[in-house]
Amino acid sequence: TILLYGNGVNIGYLTLDPFAYSYWVNSILFPVIILALGGLGLPGGAVYINHDALRSKAWDSFVSAAGPLGTLACLLLLSLPLWLGLDESYGKPDFWAAWHMLAYIEVSALVLNLLPIPGFDGFGIIRPWLPAKMQRQAQAFAQISFFIFFALLMVMPSVNYALFNMIYTASQPFGIGFAEVIEGFKLFRFWNW
Repeated sequence: TILLYGNGVNIGYLTLDPFAYSYWVNSILFPVIILALGGLGLPGGAVYINHDALRSKAWDSFVSAAGPLGTLACLLLLSLPLWLGLDESYGKPDFWAAWHMLAYIEVSALVLNLLPIPGFDGFGIIRPWLPAKMQRQAQAFAQISFFIFFALLMVMPSVNYALFNMIYTASQPFGIGFAEVIEGFKLFRFWNW
């Protein structure tokens, strides 16, 4: 752990220990359950941000954009072999099915993260530009919006269809094959064998 100091005052910490930033329910348990049930990559766990310490609205937006940008960087790395056709040139279909599935999960995390719903990074990107009253109202809703959204996915087929249609459409430019994704999920769900 590294303590960060500004003007001689302890202003926070930086550590490479992922457990220091995670809350086991939102960061581990819930994502594993959702992945096993439906195969969505969930956005990362909530991290405290001192918005008053940010220099401008643009920096505030960029802090929220950092997560989706990191997801996009991982997705681009996963897509490179698919664009080069390595999945078709080199054997091991199970390996490549898992690779396609992993890339698909990154796309789903990116799409979810960019939704303009309070509590998601997509809303965090536009939040600084909204009136203060609207920001406060959205902040109160942000704590439960994640769970409401996933409940709607379960009970409203139209919401479920719209989300998965967005993910499928967004997957196409990255060379992700839907048949391979389905095969990857079959392999992932070893308990169904």
